[in-house]
Amino acid sequence: MNWEYVLVGLVRRYVPKRILFAIMERRGDGSIEEASPHDCMKTWTNQLNTHGLSFAGKHVLEIGSGRYARFALQMLAAGAQHVTLIDLYAVPLTEAAHRSMLLKDCSSLGLDYHDAFSRIDMARGDITRLHPPTPDKQVDLVISHSVLEHVRNPQAVLTSCLKWLKPGGITHHIIDLRDHNLRFQHPFEMLTFSDQTWSRWLDLRGGFHLNRWRVPDYLHAAHESGFTNVGYEILLKDEAALKAILPRLHCRFRSMPEELLSILSMSLCCQKPLEVGSE
Repeated sequence: MNWEYVLVGLVRRYVPKRILFAIMERRGDGSIEEASPHDCMKTWTNQLNTHGLSFAGKHVLEIGSGRYARFALQMLAAGAQHVTLIDLYAVPLTEAAHRSMLLKDCSSLGLDYHDAFSRIDMARGDITRLHPPTPDKQVDLVISHSVLEHVRNPQAVLTSCLKWLKPGGITHHIIDLRDHNLRFQHPFEMLTFSDQTWSRWLDLRGGFHLNRWRVPDYLHAAHESGFTNVGYEILLKDEAALKAILPRLHCRFRSMPEELLSILSMSLCCQKPLEVGSE
């Protein structure tokens, strides 16, 4: 057993969330949408291009968008028609510091801030607890970046994505499968514990929770949620690190193929079926 890992995990479990957020900000961790929206746009442009997609002309919903709407402005500058943001810690657009931040970003992106603000909706909450929109307000594209690994029921989130999408709409998620403790130094360590031990002693609360789902879990959940054309792309894998930890791997994960278990980051892309009679 990695006792340094266990000790740090126990300490982190009882540290208040506000302190964890402060540590993340000091280290430069946290939401790439908040800290580096331009870099985030490069990532998403590459991801969407792989599937022949773009933000242009679309109503985009981002789940886990972060506290601030900085990346929403990047999407508008890339041609998005409207952007809806949902996050547990979202700060209202009218909050003074947030508004000031967005005004500067609008200036650098060449956006009229009155027009930009009118095309952004921001909701604080959990998508699974929000009422989905009426058909005329459904979205073209649902995205998330390093979010699904932090939710307790990813299938429920995917089912909600389906309800928010227009028929034929796309949902695309970048998922970080690494163990986040000790800044990713031991990417598979969390897979050595039973569900009971992980849940009771080492898992964190709120948005810091890690569900330990692997690639097959997400693919199965997407199919079960009703999506079609379900596909994934490997963004990062480490076969050597997995082999080093295999003797300590918990039995829950031993039945999974090593080529899938070694994946540390993936993108998941799938489509809502067209309804009968739709074009």
